[in-house]
Amino acid sequence: MSKSYIEELERGTKQNPSFNKVVALAQALGVKVDELILSA
Repeated sequence: MSKSYIEELERGTKQNPSFNKVVALAQALGVKVDELILSA
């Protein structure tokens, strides 16, 4: 996953990432998937 993709998610210009990308982000951040989803 590229830095620019993550930046787009943060800015809200890219929405609805695939479940696999959400899992990868959660693992990289050391959090549970539901923590990412519930904090959105």
